[in-house]
Amino acid sequence: MGGPEREHRHRVHPVTLEPDSVVARATGVEKADASCYHHQRVDRLGTGLRVTARAWDGTAEALELPGSGGWFTAVQRHPEDTAHEDPAQQGLFDALVRAAAGE
Repeated sequence: MGGPEREHRHRVHPVTLEPDSVVARATGVEKADASCYHHQRVDRLGTGLRVTARAWDGTAEALELPGSGGWFTAVQRHPEDTAHEDPAQQGLFDALVRAAAGE
């Protein structure tokens, strides 16, 4: 679990993405560096949710809802911190905008 006393707080660390996931297609990578400030993390998945990215310690860093009929992707990190210098993180925002525009 994250928290002020743990390793997962205020750091950039590698995240592994599932190759067939929306988040991997959006970023164009299967490994990315993620900026995190965790003090909590997902413990149990809601019905139908799938973990599509994980940190080294097993923390879920992205979730998706396959078959939702829309673009349902959640990240438990801060891509906005590095999007200005990391095309993979910017790709998340670009994919969201394309999905919202119906592309």
